[in-house]
Amino acid sequence: MGHSNSELILVHDDLEQQQQATRDDFELSSDDEIVDEISARLERLRASAIPPLEPPRVFLYLLAPYLLLGPFLLSTSPLALKWSLPAFFIFALGALAARQLAYMITKYVRKPDLEDVVCDALARGHNRERVRIGLRLLTRLFTTLFRVLLASVYVRAAATVLAQLLSDDGLIVSSRVIVTVILAVIILPFALSSSLASKTVLYGTWIAVGAYIVWFGSVIFAYTRGTLYANPQWSQMGALWHGTAPILFTFTSSWTMPLYAALKSSSPRLLGQKPAKRYSFRTHSAGAIALAVAVVLPLCFFGAHPNAPDSPNHPPHALIAVANALALTLATPLLIITASPIPLPLRGAKTSKLFLLVLIVILALLPTAACWMISNIVLVLAVASTYVLPAALHIVVHNFKSPLAIVLPRAAGPDADELLRRKERMLQRRRLTRRLLWDIIAWALVLVFGAGGIAAIVARVIGLL
Repeated sequence: MGHSNSELILVHDDLEQQQQATRDDFELSSDDEIVDEISARLERLRASAIPPLEPPRVFLYLLAPYLLLGPFLLSTSPLALKWSLPAFFIFALGALAARQLAYMITKYVRKPDLEDVVCDALARGHNRERVRIGLRLLTRLFTTLFRVLLASVYVRAAATVLAQLLSDDGLIVSSRVIVTVILAVIILPFALSSSLASKTVLYGTWIAVGAYIVWFGSVIFAYTRGTLYANPQWSQMGALWHGTAPILFTFTSSWTMPLYAALKSSSPRLLGQKPAKRYSFRTHSAGAIALAVAVVLPLCFFGAHPNAPDSPNHPPHALIAVANALALTLATPLLIITASPIPLPLRGAKTSKLFLLVLIVILALLPTAACWMISNIVLVLAVASTYVLPAALHIVVHNFKSPLAIVLPRAAGPDADELLRRKERMLQRRRLTRRLLWDIIAWALVLVFGAGGIAAIVARVIGLL
């Protein structure tokens, strides 16, 4: 075999040749063309529902989804500790690994949005524009569908727990319908915000987290007094929600990719300022999951040893019910804001959000059997988007997208050639080890949460679980 006498070069595939001049989408170069391109990307990010955000806000939005319906159901879930504790840590570690995979994919393909990542993984090339358009539409459809259905589950659960405190005597319609309409009125001003950078949304999210802390303290107090009654929200959950499902749902979240882009695009280096401190998305992600574990794990013990088992129809304590409903209500606007706009005759972002809110209210008022089905669909979509999708994208990207190839020259001096080869072998060994580790993790997530989830659904349907 002959030897090449050329200089050391990088061999790119077609798409990477186009992107070679841009280096990294989230890093700034002094070159004017790169500055212009990154400025254009910044403008698009600023106009999106998740624009550049300060690190504290990113941490808040990473943490908030963990402190909602899953913990509320877990507090009275009769699951033995021998099942709940292993499941809790497996699901928490799975969520951490899935978020890391999503973060690495976003960095690797240099795309800050799920649509772009899916298109890059499944439809690369100049002659596949129609396929990319179809993939974008499907991604937007499923993302919006998931968020609308999840929001309807939140509103339904909030109305259910508040309606337990009221009486239907003398009312033309049920108290749950009245409460649902009131909750929609509360949600409206938050949902009309333009993005997650809005102070209204920020304050609402902080109030939701604060409501969870109040609820958590009230649950501890009620448990110590022997008066922690069953959660009425269980009556609105489908068959798939029994067992370890509340724990599984607790650690679901689908905002990893846009929040990573929001954090990186707000860095001082990208904005042309002196970088005072480097903020790691991995630190934010791990910190959010660790804090969620700290304030959710005790609930496993409450559910395993209920102290009011003979009170399935007893109304909950007022403070527990109000804090529960407030957290769910104020979490709903974030789902509406980040949903894709609906194409309507009357164009405008606010018109689309108002339409989505009306649709959410209608879904929340459907009969109980329909709500059971919706809750089951929400659980499946949440698990798929959190655990399975990042792992599947990792597998596809790293098996079908050609990596950068390094061609080693035949150097004039043997010492220089050997040094270069030794450094390259060392670098490749480190990368190979890391790559194999994450490949194993990705396949494990697909098998455990994908294939295992399908098996659990089938077993639940035929009555084995």
